Amino acid sequence: MGFSVSAATAIIFSAMALSMGILAVMTTEAFDAVRRAGETRVDMLIERERTRVSIIEVTWANGTLRVNSSNDGSTTLHVSKTLLLVNGLLVTGGVSGDAGVSGSDLWLPGEVLRLRVSPSVSPSSVKLVAETGVAAYW
Repeated sequence: MGFSVSAATAIIFSAMALSMGILAVMTTEAFDAVRRAGETRVDMLIERERTRVSIIEVTWANGTLRVNSSNDGSTTLHVSKTLLLVNGLLVTGGVSGDAGVSGSDLWLPGEVLRLRVSPSVSPSSVKLVAETGVAAYW
């Protein structure tokens, strides 16, 4: 055997060692990403479990629908991420509301959210959906 065979063997074994090192790093990163995703899912489930919302009062007068709802859970919610459905249709515009401090986007536990909207028809059903997916019906 000449020098070229020994050099080729050294190059092949060096390439294998380098490939194994890269494979080990990529495998570690992939398992870490899966672990973090599982932790995020558990956190979301815990947050959903701690969320409770209820509709206290719904009034319809002079073309304006007023929905008062309470955050009965222990999770702080965001007013801007709260959805309102009237007669099964998502209300996307013309919704105004506040909870606690006027102008704040936070809906803290124990606070009442007051929403106002002007739907085109008289409401027969109202559904309020919090950002965690928990809903209240009227």
